[in-house]
Formats: sequence, C-alpha cells, structure tokens
Amino acid sequence: MDSDNKSYQNRDGSPDAATPELAKTCPNDMTDVPLLVQQTQAGIWKVEAAANVWGPISKTLLWVGVGLASYMYGLDNITNWEFGTYASNEFGHANWYSVIQCAMAILLALGTPFFAKITDVIGRAEAYVVCLFFYCLGYIICAASHSMGTLGAGLVIYEIGFSGLQIALPIVIADLTPLRYRALVSTLTSVPYFINFYAGSKIEVLIVTSPRIGWRWGYGLYCICFVFAIGPIIAVLFWAQNRAKKANLVYRDGLAGQTFLQKTWSFIIEADLIGMFFLGATITLIFLPL
Repeated sequence: MDSDNKSYQNRDGSPDAATPELAKTCPNDMTDVPLLVQQTQAGIWKVEAAANVWGPISKTLLWVGVGLASYMYGLDNITNWEFGTYASNEFGHANWYSVIQCAMAILLALGTPFFAKITDVIGRAEAYVVCLFFYCLGYIICAASHSMGTLGAGLVIYEIGFSGLQIALPIVIADLTPLRYRALVSTLTSVPYFINFYAGSKIEVLIVTSPRIGWRWGYGLYCICFVFAIGPIIAVLFWAQNRAKKANLVYRDGLAGQTFLQKTWSFIIEADLIGMFFLGATITLIFLPL
C-alpha cells in the first residue's frame, strides 16, 4: 500500500482546521510534548498517525468497506425485526417481543455515546473489533436459541454491537473526508436504504419462508456478511496504525508504566463510565416499566 498520500487536507493542500496539529515523530519523553497534545486521547493519536501512511490503495479499501458496511447496516436495520417476530411466534411468546424491543431501544440510545467515547479512548480499529464481536455473538445466540429468554439475551447482546457500528461508521467517514465534503459523504451512506426498501422485503420473505433457510439462518447469514463487510475497514486501520508505529510517527501510550488498577481507573474516567451508568439507570427505570 502506498504511504505518500496525506489525509486531513483541504483542497488547497492546507491542513484541515478541525485536525489537531501533532508531531511527526514520537518523542522519547511525554514532557517534551505540548500540554494540549498530551491530553489528546489515544484513539485520536492513532488515527492521526495512521493518516500519514494512508495511500490510494488503502483508502480505496477503506471506502469499499464503508460502502459494504453501509449496505449491510441498512439491510439489517430494515429486516432483522422480522426474524425476531417469526422466532417469538414459534416460541409462543409473541407479546414478549415488544418488551425486548424496548430494552434494545434503550441500549441503542446508551451504546451510541458510549462507543463514540470508546473510539477516541482505545482507537477506531479496536472499537470496530469490539462492536463486531458483540454483533456476531448476539446473532449466534439468536440463531441457536430454543426459548424466548435465549432469544432476548442474544438480541440484547447484538444491540450492543449494533449501536457501536451505528456511530463508528460516521467517525471513520469523518477521518477520511475533509470538512467541506463530510456532510455530503455521510448522507450518501443512506443511499442503500433506497435499494433495501424494495430488496429488503424480498430477501426477508425468501429467508423466513424457505424450508431450507428459515429465520435461524437469517441471523447466521447476516453475521457472516457483516464480517466480510467490516473486515476491510478493520484490516486497513490496523495496518495503518502498525505502519505508523514502525515509522516512529506520533503514537501515544500514556498508560505505559501504570499498574492494572491505574489503567482501569484511567479507562473509566476517559470513557466516562460512571456518567454512562447513571444515564443508563435513569433511562431504564423510566422507560422499561412502561
């Protein structure tokens, strides 16, 4: 992959005003770095360093991944509820599905800001791996479920990953595009909804009515397809981070030398887990009983 192309530039070649100015090499002592740069979270350092090694090939692969992920996200968002409807009817507890949907809506509201913080704390690629793990694990549990409780547990776990993918994709788009075209490109990711508006219903009927496929394989197929859709994004991001580190570009490891408890506390503070806990408790206690 080429590494001569620089990211975060306006059309005239000047740096994007929204991009923090970071050093080109990693200093030996963090005390030599300006305070503003020291306080920059690790995930931002990683993507800034990766931007110095992105080339035409790597960017093309990233855009391919963004396109595939956008399509699969739209298809899943339109059709997955139907799989749950068929499953809950098969288990004889169709009325419970609305309760599960309410819990999923709460998790979606909480997961989006949580993963927005996570992408800055641990990095884009790492956040994508976490999201994909929960997404696939949840759908695997759903596909293997034989009771309403197991199905509900799978959907709740799935929603954790789905909420992360919802915010991680726009963040990667923001990393790839200059500020002038960011809104346009973000809007283009909704184009698959126009396709899935028609194709989604056809795919859904084909899956749930087929004696050889069924709703179980509906969850399984989406799990497999999402791995291939998100795979190019994760691979390119990890490649760029690793190459930037080898090139001795800016790469922050502010937790080096800390104990496990210190690292854990730093993560809790940077990810604002305490605030997220109270926000989640408030929303859950208000809306779930309804």
